[in-house]
Amino acid sequence: MKGVILSSGFGKRLWPVTEVSPKVVHPIYNKPSIYYSLAFLIQQGVTEIGIVGTDESNNLIRGLFNDGCDLGCKIKYLNEAKKYVRGTATSLACAEDFVQKEPFILLLGDSLFIDKEAGCLGKLFNQVMKARSTSFNLLMPVYDARQYAYFDKEKAVEKGNREGITQAISGLYFFQPSVFQYLKKIKQSERGEYELVSVINLMMQDHYFETLGPFDHVIWTDTGVPELLYAATSLIRQIELLTGRLIGSPHYEAYKKGLVNKTMLVNQFQGKNSSYAEGVRRMLPELKWRTT
Repeated sequence: MKGVILSSGFGKRLWPVTEVSPKVVHPIYNKPSIYYSLAFLIQQGVTEIGIVGTDESNNLIRGLFNDGCDLGCKIKYLNEAKKYVRGTATSLACAEDFVQKEPFILLLGDSLFIDKEAGCLGKLFNQVMKARSTSFNLLMPVYDARQYAYFDKEKAVEKGNREGITQAISGLYFFQPSVFQYLKKIKQSERGEYELVSVINLMMQDHYFETLGPFDHVIWTDTGVPELLYAATSLIRQIELLTGRLIGSPHYEAYKKGLVNKTMLVNQFQGKNSSYAEGVRRMLPELKWRTT
């Protein structure tokens, strides 16, 4: 199964910070946010990843990971010109040639997921998608769904005004390739964008879309607004400091999956003395690290 990360949005909710750098590289505690997306996909067993972004965001991510070989992955950069960015649906359309005719995981770039059971989610959805011809989204509990996408009387709504809804359509989708047929059918929303919720509603009419969850072992938050970005940073910091567990490390996840060997990992971290580097070393004390 392939993975797609959408990172070409303008980050209007984070303005003016996004005038300086795209939200996909904003730090969440001690790592750029794209680290968490890649770590999550690798944890689910995904090693072929397409990143949809503008020239600016993709160049920054390429500077971090190149073609993905240092993670034992294949990363393809799918450029979307800024003038053509018109919503999540048009961004996803850029991945059609990359995905071809395979089921795939879609992860929105401003979504932070922590799978506490380390890859069980990917295995579950792989099994479900092989047994059915439908696509899926993971519903997640929230305090107030109005700032997210949610279901209102079995219709998907993007940032509506219905009070009392406490489950949101998260930024994690498991799509069959038939989704690209539906992308071509949707119209511009009242918000002036081409949105995934429009695709979901069309697919639901044909019984090609379902929801699962929420799952107790999965934590999710949107990091596209300042308050939640700060909350995500605080959450990751507290988990790492209190438990010693490393969260959102593509390097650590790649090593656990056997995608990189000891020599490759040690060479990448030579001379790196940040808290992130120390966290990887702490989790893998059996490696002979060189710190200078």
